[in-house]
Amino acid sequence: MGFIKYFNGNIKGQSYSGWVDGKTNQPVDDKEIKKKYEEDILAHAGIRLIEPELFDGYDPANKQFIQEVVIQHDLEAFDTDKPTANAFKKQHADKCEVFPIEGAEEYSVKILKGAKLYIPKALRFDRLVAGQIPTGWDPKRYGIGEDIISQVDKITLYVLVAVAEALLAAGVTDPYEFYKYVHVSEVGNCSGSGMGGIGALKGMFKERFQDVPVQNNILQESFINTMSAWVNMLLLSSAGPIKTPVGACATAIESVDIGVETILSGKAKIVLVGGYDDFGEEGSYEFANMNATSNAVDEFAHGRTPAEMSRPATTSRNGFMEAQGSGIQVLMTAELALKMGVPIYAVLAMASTATDKIGRSVPAPGKGILTTAREFHGDLKFNSPKLDIKYRARQIKSRTVQVSQWLEGELEYVKEEAESLKKSDPEFDVSTYLAERTNELAKEAKQQIKDAQRQFGNEFWRNDPRIAPLRGSLGTFNLTIDDLDVCSFHGTSTKANDKNETATIDTMMTHLGRTEGNTVYGVFQKFLTGHPKGAAGAWMLNGAIQILNSGIVPGNRNADNVDKILENYKYVLFPSRTIKTDGIKAVSVTSFGFGQKGGQAIVVNSDYLFAALSKDEYETYKVKVESRYKKAYRYMHNAMIHNTLFVAKDKAPYADEL
Repeated sequence: MGFIKYFNGNIKGQSYSGWVDGKTNQPVDDKEIKKKYEEDILAHAGIRLIEPELFDGYDPANKQFIQEVVIQHDLEAFDTDKPTANAFKKQHADKCEVFPIEGAEEYSVKILKGAKLYIPKALRFDRLVAGQIPTGWDPKRYGIGEDIISQVDKITLYVLVAVAEALLAAGVTDPYEFYKYVHVSEVGNCSGSGMGGIGALKGMFKERFQDVPVQNNILQESFINTMSAWVNMLLLSSAGPIKTPVGACATAIESVDIGVETILSGKAKIVLVGGYDDFGEEGSYEFANMNATSNAVDEFAHGRTPAEMSRPATTSRNGFMEAQGSGIQVLMTAELALKMGVPIYAVLAMASTATDKIGRSVPAPGKGILTTAREFHGDLKFNSPKLDIKYRARQIKSRTVQVSQWLEGELEYVKEEAESLKKSDPEFDVSTYLAERTNELAKEAKQQIKDAQRQFGNEFWRNDPRIAPLRGSLGTFNLTIDDLDVCSFHGTSTKANDKNETATIDTMMTHLGRTEGNTVYGVFQKFLTGHPKGAAGAWMLNGAIQILNSGIVPGNRNADNVDKILENYKYVLFPSRTIKTDGIKAVSVTSFGFGQKGGQAIVVNSDYLFAALSKDEYETYKVKVESRYKKAYRYMHNAMIHNTLFVAKDKAPYADEL
């Protein structure tokens, strides 16, 4: 926000190294920062009255429109250049007089009675509040150069910083480190957006119409995939899969689903997932026309502050609070994460998307995501034995023995084959042949064991109608539906969504046989963040990770009066205060978007992964993580001091001619 900056030099004749005030350049002691700046930070971060300086002067209290007016008398003549004068004549024809000014290069233009003009006017718009980036946020302080800032859409800057922060959170200070472990074709990007570069769209459709100077290549910055392109051009330089979901407010969870599929299919081993969307006056006005967002004028009339205007699950909720921003996560296989020694914050057990039923309303919420709880037992009385982790372990052990026996048999056959070939060709290289074939067979045996582990591990429940994806994904870690401790709700604070989503979660729990009285904690974080549309699921996933790592379940501080209708759903608890637990095993994240988009992701505590490691494997990983953490810690502090969190690459990690 620019309140402080690092300084190393002389102040008033004395050597000083440390923080100084951003305006006065006077030293600021660490312990004084909270006292000195907290009030301003809170006043200019998060949900608050819209600050025009963040949106090119847009002030909803004076929202500009234009109105066509037919003038009733001739206007005074004005002077302009010849091309502009001819353009006026072309538009207004006989309602415009144009003639050269004697002795000058300029022309005189006179608009006549009957001509149609567009006259600006201002109205007071009632969406006065939004979740905004901190005032004073400057991409230069992260290390992004002016050449990039002047070129790209504002949302691209948010994405670039979010990616840099996500990589640093993974302990990766140089993204090219990935290529020490994987091929450039195995790093992908599956992040997306609902709208993309709305600043660029505004430039194309509004400013170009107003004949305001706009960069010539503005079109490219409006594309939703352009943000991912800049990430690759400036940071990754990968040649892996790039998949750009457009799922409105469910984009980030759709991105996670695509990212998981991309890794499981073998197309990549590392992917970036997440979402991003901006705030703009055009979208704000159209959301209001749909009665989707919170009316600030009405809220103020009821005595509420901006911080109280997003109230998910309450009787008085009356629309979502629009916000802006980006959220990015790094996904990779557990095997690679352990090998690299990156911090594993959570394990993605499941990700899924679903459409809804026949209808005529694009924004209407639906229950299509109920399909993650689908299962059919027919006349069978007992559950599938595959749900028993001991049964699955036994099958893997048995299959491993079978593969070992198969390998022994094949090796004997190869020896006989080599001897036969030697008899027919005295020059035949037996040792090389045996070495190559033995190596091939060992690889195949390893792959067969991996296939067995996949069959009875992560994928034992797939394509089995008796096992719901939700039940199976938890069962992979020997968890049941009773172990799903927290559900992070999309919780937009609209009348329809909060009821529909609660009903959906409650039906899932009922259908899968959750024990009565064992409620899930409902988390509604949009009371604090607002609704960033495409980034919503990514922010929620970050919140879920924090819950798993801390055991702390945040309450909905604005839930002063939970809707009576929601009391009908017995499996969801609506805490209004933070609850400290002795540990959270698994969290569900649900997300819904306009246009038949429903998504759900299940994240499991990383302790369940570590429990599967041997002591030596865990200790080796622990050493790597600690080393990586120290390196990232130093990098972060150096970046804060020197404004180098984001470092753009100049060269690809391979030869220029490629």
